[in-house]
Amino acid sequence: GGHANEAADLRAIRAYTAPIDGKPHHIVRGDFHRRTELSWDGGRTWQAADLHAEFAANAWRFWQLTTSLPAGHYKVSVRARDGEGTLQTSKATGTLPNGADGYHSIALDLA
Repeated sequence: GGHANEAADLRAIRAYTAPIDGKPHHIVRGDFHRRTELSWDGGRTWQAADLHAEFAANAWRFWQLTTSLPAGHYKVSVRARDGEGTLQTSKATGTLPNGADGYHSIALDLA
């Protein structure tokens, strides 16, 4: 599942073009998501997750990471890299025109 407007957003992203030298070009890179990294120490260190197989070009990738953490409160953040090694920006942006961006974070309380 995704959000209520996910299908419409994906259509708009796939249809988005930008003029370059006066000619329209699609702005979706084919090597979209090749690495997922997680941090639970405020971004001082990042651990690579295992990516599941792609199910569609330019689609979200499922991932998993197994680790041992002592009891405590954690803010876990996740970021992505593309096939060229370009790191996802930490700055949050809206879905259009280039897709949502920014690191996603959750709070974990481990007993």
